[in-house]
Amino acid sequence: MNKLFVRIEQFVVAMYIKMLKEPKQKLYIGNDSLFSLVKEMKKEKYSKVFVVTDKTIMSLNLIGNLLNTLKANNIDYCVFDEVESDPCIDTVEKGFTSYMNNNCDSILAVGGGSVLDCAKVIGARVSDPNRSVLKLKRIIGGVRKFNVPFMAVPTTSGTGSENTLYAL
Repeated sequence: MNKLFVRIEQFVVAMYIKMLKEPKQKLYIGNDSLFSLVKEMKKEKYSKVFVVTDKTIMSLNLIGNLLNTLKANNIDYCVFDEVESDPCIDTVEKGFTSYMNNNCDSILAVGGGSVLDCAKVIGARVSDPNRSVLKLKRIIGGVRKFNVPFMAVPTTSGTGSENTLYAL
């Protein structure tokens, strides 16, 4: 009997996932992919990008060219590099506050899984600012509408979480 309930639950969850409308995605691959991304940002008229990363990426200057390209294309940015491995709710809240205080209009995550997931939750908070992170926490569909333009530049290979709006 228990197996039947599990199968019914799996079926219901699968149907719900199929009904969810994921935003249209664009994928840039190759040597000029970052320049293509910045070109798209300019086309979309993003004026202040919230760059989410970590101290290691910054100390190795892995995004120096990206930041220079943003500047050269008259796209202002604010860097939030306080993401630690397995970020906590306080980190998300600091990022949310920084995003709001700097009047950003989009999010660009550059880093590994922790950075990408933290940036997504920051975006969820911005999209639904009256709900705390704990209130956003659900298995599926925690955010009513994710309305912040979100871009990801993964620096590691792994689960491919940059392709979804889900965060762990």
